[in-house]
Amino acid sequence: MNTRIQTFEDVRNDLPDPVVTSIGDGIELETLHIPGEGPPLVFIHGGLGSMWNHYLQLDHFAGNRELIAYSLVGYGQSSSQTVRSVSAHATHLRRLLTALDVENVVLNGWSYGAAVALEYAKRWSVEGLVLCSGADHALTPWWEPPVIRFAIATGLYKLFRGETVPKWFARSEIFHGSTPDPVVEQFLETLELPLQRSAWDVLESFWGYEKNDERHRITAPTLVVHGSEDSLVPIEAARRTAGRIPDAVFCEVQQAAHAVMVERPQTYNTLVETVFDCVEEDESLVPLVAGRVA
Repeated sequence: MNTRIQTFEDVRNDLPDPVVTSIGDGIELETLHIPGEGPPLVFIHGGLGSMWNHYLQLDHFAGNRELIAYSLVGYGQSSSQTVRSVSAHATHLRRLLTALDVENVVLNGWSYGAAVALEYAKRWSVEGLVLCSGADHALTPWWEPPVIRFAIATGLYKLFRGETVPKWFARSEIFHGSTPDPVVEQFLETLELPLQRSAWDVLESFWGYEKNDERHRITAPTLVVHGSEDSLVPIEAARRTAGRIPDAVFCEVQQAAHAVMVERPQTYNTLVETVFDCVEEDESLVPLVAGRVA
C-alpha cells in the first residue's frame, strides 16, 4: 500500500473550482472539467458520495488526461430533482457530455456510480469502462432502504449538518481493516453528508437495480474492479457482472474493501491506465492487466 498520504485539501486546492453546467430541462450539474489528453476520463460517484471521492485519481491524472467529475442530481451544487431510475442518471450524464462537447469517453463508476456507467455504456458508445465496487445486481445492502426511509420520514438527516460519514461506519463497511487511519480520515473529508433531502431521496433510484438476467452488449474494454473484502457489494455479484460483459476483465484487489481507489491507489491507477493503453494501442486488455498487476 502507498505509505504517502496525499491530503484531500492539497488536491482540492491544486485543482480548478467546479462550475455549474446546464444540461437542459432546468437541470444543472456541478462539474469539474480539467483539460488534457483524450479520451476524457469521467468519474461517477455513488450514493451519499461526492464528485471528490476519486480525489487521488484526479490528482494522479491531472495534467495528463482530460478529466471530468460531477455531482449527481440532488448532490453538491447540482439541481435538486427527483430521480427515479439509474437510466435517468445515465441520461443526465449524456446531456452533460453533450453540453461540454465531449464524446468517446472512458467511464469510471464507483459503487452505485458503476450502475450509471454500465447503463450509459449499454445505450451510448464509450471508449472504455471501469466498474469499481459495483455490479449489475445486489448493489443495495438489506439495511439501507429502512434506515434511509426512517431518516427521511423523521427528518433525522437534517441533524447531520454537513458532518462526514461516521468513522466507525467507514471502518466496518467501507474500508479493509488494514487501511491506515489517515487514509480513512482523508477519504471521509470527501463524504460530507448532504443537508438537502434530495440527496437522500436519490438513493431510491438505485434500489432494486437488477440486470443480472441479460448479457450486456458492450464492446469497449471493460475492467470490473473489486476489493476482496467488500462487505457492501458481494464480490461474486461483481464477478458475475464481468461474465456478462463480452471480454471484460475481473480484477480482485487484495487488502481492500469498498473503497479500492483510495485503499490501493497505485494498483487502481495502474488498472485505469491499462484501459487507456488498450484503447490507444489497440491491444487486448487481458495481457495488459496480467503483465502489470500481480
